[in-house]
Amino acid sequence: MKIFKSLQRLACNPWRRNISCGVKLNCERRHKIKGWSYVNQATIENFAAKPSVKVTPFQLLNAGKFADGKHLIRNVQFLQHELVIRCARRLVAFHSLPYIVAVNPDISDTYELYIRAFDHLSRQPKIKDLESERKYSKMVKTLLNDHRHVVTSLARGFKECKHQVAYGTIHSFLDKTLKSRLGMRLLAEHHIGLREEKSDVVGVIVTDLRLKTVIERTADFVKQVCEHHYGVCPEIVIDGHTDASFSYIPAPLEYILLELLKNAMRSTVEFHSDKYTFESTSMPSIKITICSNDKVFTIRLVTLLPRLWFYFHSV
Repeated sequence: MKIFKSLQRLACNPWRRNISCGVKLNCERRHKIKGWSYVNQATIENFAAKPSVKVTPFQLLNAGKFADGKHLIRNVQFLQHELVIRCARRLVAFHSLPYIVAVNPDISDTYELYIRAFDHLSRQPKIKDLESERKYSKMVKTLLNDHRHVVTSLARGFKECKHQVAYGTIHSFLDKTLKSRLGMRLLAEHHIGLREEKSDVVGVIVTDLRLKTVIERTADFVKQVCEHHYGVCPEIVIDGHTDASFSYIPAPLEYILLELLKNAMRSTVEFHSDKYTFESTSMPSIKITICSNDKVFTIRLVTLLPRLWFYFHSV
């Protein structure tokens, strides 16, 4: 009877098999992971329970630089504190997934990547000098490279499971995971960027970011994808304060614009394909308005279609 109950608990939560003896990191050829690594479950939960610090772009921009490298030591110590906590929280989130999701190969592989990252990050001693900072930064760059396809893997895995799991479960997990991933990558890339000298860039922050340029660059890419898939795409019109610029991080802005424009273009083409000829000029255009004042920048994307914010609705 005890064995039967244990099997029932395992079926409900496949991650439980590692709670008492540590979490096993599989060696996947895809990720070139060699050997085995064990992470105690209690260690993950202890780190996940610690508070993390929210950082604004303004704080990153005004952290300052010093010739003796003190800014690097201070920043890497903060990075070391934050990455391991945020990584642990993602692992705890993976543990809450339903069985049918957890055993999906793409999602399981992604989980193992996070375990590997946590294993490396949690073993690092406190950084106190530039030499250990250099080694830590090198390790972080390797982890960033290992995780570069995480979004694609998660999207593929959840797409395969979407008919077996409530959309709310998927949406909640992806929202939190993608936000966390974006935050971790920004902090890591910002520190790596601080080691480089560029006149208009501080870490990952561009000090004179022109919104119209970012929108046009993203729109051109999405139009190519749409034309390749459908043979046609709607026009994109940019108006408003088109000369506006400010200090900001382009990566999250480009990612958000990319997803919104992909959804908007797909919806526009599919909704109007039976009403208009297949010429982009005959379809309703997608309008993007830039508004700015001394304190706030606003990007307004006009589309009359309801699925703009949905996952799984991109070309």
